[in-house]
Amino acid sequence: MATKVEVTAILEERTGAMLALVRQLTGLADRPNVQHAIAWAVRRLGGTTASFVEATDAEVSAITKEEALIDLAELRLLDSMYGNLTAVTNRTGPIQDDYNDLARRLEAARTEKRGEILSVHGIDVNGSSSPSKPVLMWAV
Repeated sequence: MATKVEVTAILEERTGAMLALVRQLTGLADRPNVQHAIAWAVRRLGGTTASFVEATDAEVSAITKEEALIDLAELRLLDSMYGNLTAVTNRTGPIQDDYNDLARRLEAARTEKRGEILSVHGIDVNGSSSPSKPVLMWAV
């Protein structure tokens, strides 16, 4: 059984460089948040979490499909990184930062991870966690 610390360490190792860059772009050291991704993956695999934003160690350890948990959390983290790219090109006078390549790399990584999750774990997550397709709901 995987612990939350172990899952967090693996996710930070897998997404380290891109996560650091996106966090630099957002200006927030905890956005995107690894713990949110883990909690989402726990719920996606049928587990429950007392908090919507963070799973406890016991809640993470209750999931028996550790590899699926890690892959789903990684997908959610990639989706969050992609969704947090508010501006991919910044220009101030003669200086320009172009992060279009980062957006393309994240999109490719998301697509590849979805395919891997389907082929390895049999879980279809096409479009189910994508922040790029917002759904507006109106209460009547």
